[in-house]
Amino acid sequence: MGRRNGNPRQVLWALRGVSFEVAQGEVLGVIGPNGAGKTTILKLISRITRPTFGQVNIQGRVSALIELGAGFHPDLTGRENVFLNAAILGMPLKDVKRQFARIAEFSGLERFLDTPVKRYSSGMYVRLAFAVAAHVPADVLLVDEVLAVGDTQFAQRCLRRIRELKRSGVTIVFVSHNPYLVESICDRCILLADGTVICDGEVRTVLSKYTEWRERTPTRVETHRGAGPFDDSTGVQITAIETRTAAGVPSDVLRHDEAAEIWVHYRATRTIRAPRLYLKIQSTDGTCCMLRTEDYGIALTDLSGRGCIRTRLEQLQLTPGSYGIHAELLEGYDMVVIAEAFSQTFWVPGPEVGREGVFVPRVSWARVEDAEVNSGPDRSFQILTP
Repeated sequence: MGRRNGNPRQVLWALRGVSFEVAQGEVLGVIGPNGAGKTTILKLISRITRPTFGQVNIQGRVSALIELGAGFHPDLTGRENVFLNAAILGMPLKDVKRQFARIAEFSGLERFLDTPVKRYSSGMYVRLAFAVAAHVPADVLLVDEVLAVGDTQFAQRCLRRIRELKRSGVTIVFVSHNPYLVESICDRCILLADGTVICDGEVRTVLSKYTEWRERTPTRVETHRGAGPFDDSTGVQITAIETRTAAGVPSDVLRHDEAAEIWVHYRATRTIRAPRLYLKIQSTDGTCCMLRTEDYGIALTDLSGRGCIRTRLEQLQLTPGSYGIHAELLEGYDMVVIAEAFSQTFWVPGPEVGREGVFVPRVSWARVEDAEVNSGPDRSFQILTP
């Protein structure tokens, strides 16, 4: 504790009393709200930052997918930046030459490798950076939210690469706000909050603890799970996403051969004219389907105040596994998203069926007023159909 101008100066610890071990070949997930200390842990492990107290012991070579593209020169071509970035990451020149074709193929940017990267889009920039970093030989790999960027196809390619490294025995510390990816990749999980470890253990148990912690601390809810951010410029927020059984009972276990409901709760401080709802149901392997109101000829009534939009799937038709929902709210014919949020993970039980994809044959939407939200299975709805 110190003082400046007569006022006490509070010391904020990014991490305090955090201690854990990661075994060789283990994949450790690190989750928590923004500012919990997740990235600080990776910076300590990668020796970017030195600990104030304590020590970090590492056996083996470390590679970090943290600041992708750090060291890229905008005036150099993609090809030149591959060699430059690989050298910065400690990859010998002979190895870069040997791996260059694989790096180029992985990035999907073969046509643009002789173009200066200052002409790349942000997505192309990250693709090339990930392709380089993912092919640097390492015993320990640090991953920080890199799968949150790029298109779905490239994200799946990145996910497959991380799984390949996992099978080869690489130790991975994986930081993400995406619970589906954490559950898909990780063997163990740590929940951080305020720089301390809240829970350390089996992945689904820790994700459940995170849900409980968020419910107890509503003012600390982050923007990546549950409630979306409230933006005064848009005047609307998605406050929660629920999965419910056909009887309207909240549940994180849904059967593939039965009806199910998705409840998107919102709060609007102005009238949202001609709203449109997009729901992306995504499995842990990246496979997803998109449900959009306009594709079904649905015209939702204007939104204001508090309430929710109910989507009923007459038969779920999801293959067994773990899923999550990304909801987006749009207004009128504008393609700008005015509110978004992620659901918690839900589970579809059953044996592995060896096929990909989902099929949703019939969907209906309903607007539920705030007074009806907790009214139980006997509530009545205004079904909004063509």
